[in-house]
Amino acid sequence: MDDWSFQYEREADFFERDDRLSTSDLEKLKVNEELTDLDRTDQLLRNGFLRQKISVLQALPSTLAGCHTKNSLSLVLDSIKVAWSNRQQEDASAISFEILSALGELANATVDGKVISLPAATYYEEYNEGLLRSYQRKKETTMLLSNEQVSIQLLPVVLDFVDETVHKEHAEIASNALISSIARIGSATENAKILRVAVGKGDVSQTAGSRLLCCLLLGAMIAIRVIPAKDIEDLLLKKMIALCQDTDADVRNCMCIQLDSLARAVSHDTADSIILNELIELLNDEEEQVKKAAFSAFLSLLDFYSLQTRRNRIIPEITQFVADRPVYIIPLLAENYGILVTKLCSLGELSINTIEDSCHVTTTTSMLLDGFTQLIKHEDPPIRRYCAYNFPAIVKAFRLSYITTLLENIMSTLAKDPDAKVRMHLAAGIHEVAITAGCNYTTRYVKPIMLQLLTDDSSQVLGKSISRIPHLLSYFTINALSDDQKVDLIDAALKSALLYLMSLTEGQNRERAAFVEDLGAMCAWFSSTQLYDTVIPVLFEFLEKGTRPVQLIAIRVIVCNVRRLELPSHRIAIINRLRNDFGIAGSYWRRIVYLESCIIAAEVNSIQYFRSNYLNTAIELLDDPIPNVRIKVLSDLHRWYEVFFYLKEEHMLEKIQNHLTKSEADADGDIREIAQIAKKNIEKSAMLKENSLQHEVQEDTEEKRKLDEEELIGMITDHEEPFEIKWSSMIDYSVMVAKDGQLIRRARVKSLEMVSKISGKAILKEQIKSISNVPLNTLTPSIPGLTLSGISGIGGNVTGGPFVLASAVGSTGSRQDSFRGKLPAKSGLSKGSSTNVSITLPNCSNTRPALLTKKTPPIRFAANVVSKTGSLLGSSTKAIKGTTINTIKDSTILTKIPIIRPIITTGKRENSPSTGNRLATAVSNSSTHDAQTNPNAGSNSVGGTVGKTRLNITDITGNSSKPRSIMQTIAR
Repeated sequence: MDDWSFQYEREADFFERDDRLSTSDLEKLKVNEELTDLDRTDQLLRNGFLRQKISVLQALPSTLAGCHTKNSLSLVLDSIKVAWSNRQQEDASAISFEILSALGELANATVDGKVISLPAATYYEEYNEGLLRSYQRKKETTMLLSNEQVSIQLLPVVLDFVDETVHKEHAEIASNALISSIARIGSATENAKILRVAVGKGDVSQTAGSRLLCCLLLGAMIAIRVIPAKDIEDLLLKKMIALCQDTDADVRNCMCIQLDSLARAVSHDTADSIILNELIELLNDEEEQVKKAAFSAFLSLLDFYSLQTRRNRIIPEITQFVADRPVYIIPLLAENYGILVTKLCSLGELSINTIEDSCHVTTTTSMLLDGFTQLIKHEDPPIRRYCAYNFPAIVKAFRLSYITTLLENIMSTLAKDPDAKVRMHLAAGIHEVAITAGCNYTTRYVKPIMLQLLTDDSSQVLGKSISRIPHLLSYFTINALSDDQKVDLIDAALKSALLYLMSLTEGQNRERAAFVEDLGAMCAWFSSTQLYDTVIPVLFEFLEKGTRPVQLIAIRVIVCNVRRLELPSHRIAIINRLRNDFGIAGSYWRRIVYLESCIIAAEVNSIQYFRSNYLNTAIELLDDPIPNVRIKVLSDLHRWYEVFFYLKEEHMLEKIQNHLTKSEADADGDIREIAQIAKKNIEKSAMLKENSLQHEVQEDTEEKRKLDEEELIGMITDHEEPFEIKWSSMIDYSVMVAKDGQLIRRARVKSLEMVSKISGKAILKEQIKSISNVPLNTLTPSIPGLTLSGISGIGGNVTGGPFVLASAVGSTGSRQDSFRGKLPAKSGLSKGSSTNVSITLPNCSNTRPALLTKKTPPIRFAANVVSKTGSLLGSSTKAIKGTTINTIKDSTILTKIPIIRPIITTGKRENSPSTGNRLATAVSNSSTHDAQTNPNAGSNSVGGTVGKTRLNITDITGNSSKPRSIMQTIAR
């Protein structure tokens, strides 16, 4: 109750305030909804509140682009004049800034309301590059205002407002508005008007803001070359030199930037004498910001001055700063060290060409290298980060004389830096270091550092190192280095990739996308086994759990690298998983991902391979119940039509045409629209093929090239799936990194429920249900399949639990496999006298009678048998509803636990536990087993009340075989 009273008091205080809006103010907030955007802009600029004015000014380019008429610009400019004249009644600074900004944007606006702005005031090289980009973009588009409108209507308003601007905070935006207009017109008359305003603002009697505006205007006009060199020396040089001696530090700081453009605009004599003297004086200014600006101007002008001027006056000043390293200059020096040495190297100042140069070059290089060595030991981490960032430029500049020192001492110091970002910057440029150093130095120095960075504790360093591995491997390949030089780098990169993957958190989607791209770039150097065992399972994890952009990158990497797999069974397993887990999956987004894979497969594979291995599943999605899937199918339908047209499959072409006709009458408007687009694309493609013989020849040539590659690899028969491949997917593979850094690959039988997945499973269930009264000594050899050991009962009923199987590379939740096997008739198992039941898995040979087989020790099962109620039944005898379950031993039943031999090259595995009886041990260590050793095996019975039981297979490490993702296995 007290809380409510407090709220009521707060509301009462609010409504009783003296500063609440009056009735007239509330009336101002009302805007007629029937007004056009232009009329509303006019009304708000004249009578609106400050926030309303700012809002319409910021939207002015798009507003004017939406309703641009003959009088619209005049109406807007008149409203802006009213707002400018009334600015003192409100926040003058805010409204002045927005008005000047809007005028500058109008001069740079395009017909679609976008703004191509000019670069901010900076040193000549960067400013000139920005100007060129801006001019190029303006040439490629249509501007909102014509040059005539800018010259006659816009420029006079801008000149008036700039003339009234006196504050520092408005100087840059005002100069930008005026320069934007100058860049559009290029008229000598208008330039003269602007020049008079600019020079007048630089008078001594003006405010510091006006003088700052003068510096910006004159510097920009000189940079864009609208003033002749003679006029600059005769009219502007004295004014600008006087501004270099201004009492305001901001004005002197600005003039340091403008001297860069001024020196390039006047004659060399003037630049060598007047400009350089002024710059050296500013280099010794009392204000640190002025000194730093002058130092940056020195670096910018380093390649402008002549050799004699550079060696006598500029380089000594720079090297003195490098040797002394004053505190205020260290960050700037470290940041620009790469630019400094690169310019000196390109000018020949770091290489001895003549005997006369030797003393100068030796002194300069020694001082610069010593200065860099001291900077990498600086206590401030940002300084060392700059050094690591500039290290490739240092190597390139000093490679002829100091390459060993740089790689052996400096690079190793940076690689051991305690700050992770220093090591990250080193890793970012290490491929450039390798290219500069050459093969011998790379193998000796760079490669060990790279291997060290690949085992770094920081995820940032790992991520950046992984991204540079493809560049290094490409360099090794181009220079024909042996595979031995690459193999350890590839293995380290793979381990590093798994470790980096473990360090990524859930929200790091950009990092995940970059990682998948880097992993895809490295796939060219991975072996087929590494791709199948490690890389592709990781990519499937991204398909399962990644965001949409990550999924698109991952599916592209998977489909493109299926061709790199050497074994047909590996390729088939991947394609089957895509088909089962995505193509016929229950989730619509999975089916959309499969359609994305089809687009990529059509690009990288031949038409025949794409048709046989991908398109059969995709074409079934034409009648998908989800509209989004059908829309995706329709958007790709013209590509499929081209495939069927090329292969001359008339019935499929007719099916597509019928589907298009049906979709054009669909209840969903989006589907109707996309169907019409698909129909037009098909008609356009058909016309192109009919009229372009050259296109057909190119298509045939490309198809032949792809077919030749696939025939060479052995991909032609991939769609003819071998019988054994269907069952190899019963093995679940996972990869983990051991404590010693070795990759361990595990294989386990996920479960045996695959039997219930094949065709005829209903028949099999009925057969198993009829086993309860089958005597143990009766053998029915006509039934291929799995041997059911220990099945007996007197009037009981025992059925095997359902068998579950995921796909070949660690999938869970797969759809039913496309293979349809055939089982014998139900009469093959009948109640009657005792029989030995023999069922063999498809990839195992049929069982033989015990007398014809080599005798092997009996298998002792300690498998955990889980009852239907979930209770765990171990090896000891337990009573369940009066029925005993005993450990199977020395029975007379013919027992055969098949070995599932996938066509997958196994890697290093963990050893199975030496103790304990586990079914997985039996599966992995037995080929053919005789259990017919005890004639009294009939006494071991399983009661009929157990019901359906599930065999919970344990993996090699003793853990439950509940399907785990590879990420969970790696993390464990």
